[in-house]
Amino acid sequence: MRRVFYADESGTGKGPCNCLVIGGVLIEVSGSYVYGGVELLQSIKKRFDVKGEVKWRLLKRRGLGEAVFREVSSRFPVEYVKIHVGEGDVERAFLALLRRVKADLYVVDKGLIDTRLFSGVVERPSHKVPGIQLADIVAGHFADQLCRPQRFAPDL
Repeated sequence: MRRVFYADESGTGKGPCNCLVIGGVLIEVSGSYVYGGVELLQSIKKRFDVKGEVKWRLLKRRGLGEAVFREVSSRFPVEYVKIHVGEGDVERAFLALLRRVKADLYVVDKGLIDTRLFSGVVERPSHKVPGIQLADIVAGHFADQLCRPQRFAPDL
């Protein structure tokens, strides 16, 4: 068995805030890392009639986001880091996440970071790796919680 951390990002990435969350799941994998989390992902797809890739936005739109997040986080440890793009770069934030999550391998969504800067990190397209789709749910959940525009009450 080896510990594999799957990561993805979510957030606004635009506008005055540029809030971004990198989130992921830590899964004990006995075979190929490509199949980590496949049983849970297939179960989610079947129960909620999801065709294709499972994405936080789709689940949230259907009113299922929070329930599916709770299911993922009850099965696997989850971690995240929030950054404001412009205050620091994505690679530094990812490094902070690596320091907190001890794994044998880190698998990130294609284009998230420059993997040449890190050892033990590979990038794969999310539609081919169930663990990254689960990480999308984690990142989306925390981005919704942490990257919302602040609403201020009017002065009385």
